[in-house]
Amino acid sequence: MIKIWKSVFLSLVVLSGMQAYAQRGGHTRFERQKKFVIEIDEHLQGQNKLMLKQLLKRAFPAIDINEIDFKKVMLTAKSKQGGGKAALIAGNFTSAAETIGGSPYEFERDAPRSYFDIQFMVPSNFNQGQLQIQLQGNIKVKKVVIFTGKEDQSLSLDLYDQQFVGQQTIRLKQLIKQQYPQLNVGRLELKSALVVGKSMQGHGEVSLVVGYDESMQETLEGNPAEFRSNALNTYDVVKLFNPSASSQGVFQLKTRGNIKIKTIEVDFE
Repeated sequence: MIKIWKSVFLSLVVLSGMQAYAQRGGHTRFERQKKFVIEIDEHLQGQNKLMLKQLLKRAFPAIDINEIDFKKVMLTAKSKQGGGKAALIAGNFTSAAETIGGSPYEFERDAPRSYFDIQFMVPSNFNQGQLQIQLQGNIKVKKVVIFTGKEDQSLSLDLYDQQFVGQQTIRLKQLIKQQYPQLNVGRLELKSALVVGKSMQGHGEVSLVVGYDESMQETLEGNPAEFRSNALNTYDVVKLFNPSASSQGVFQLKTRGNIKIKTIEVDFE
């Protein structure tokens, strides 16, 4: 049961890192957003509405809709003639109508590439009322993805299973500058670092250094049989908190032992 939970958790961490990596070419993702994927798979003709709050509640019944801070909606769809329209209604706000692409040939195919992604930003002052996508035309809707308010700001740093032997220092500020060159690192207030990795013998250690302060050492589990494996459930997850009262000076991760690190998720306030 523990390994299953760890595998699911690691999948979320790695997916977050992949999303960040995909957007580094010009648009840095400097926030971790919760996203809810709602599978639709419906063929709609004429004028229709997707009632997003109702669909969200049906797909995720444990959610308190009134507590959600809606940020963005992405519609994945296609139209038969390439002239379908979609618009977002959020309370009293109605967005400009967006064209849903497509063609008669692609309309009959179920290939992911035959669909188009259309994004709508939810107004920042939206807090109540209906949230809908208004559709017009001969349209197939694959899914809707709802992005909600950000939690802690975060960056995912990819280390690609880099191996560290003995006592090593990973300079996090330099990694941030390399992977997110648009960011001003000096303005970041570090909260914690989530390390996804493993050790050869199961007793490798990591600690977080901020300025002149160092956190307690935490153990990265592992074993020789799984050290070379890329399976997610062979990795351990360790969270290290900022040991300093401020974020001045260096941000570093100290490693001890024979360790592999896949990603480091750095959280800021």
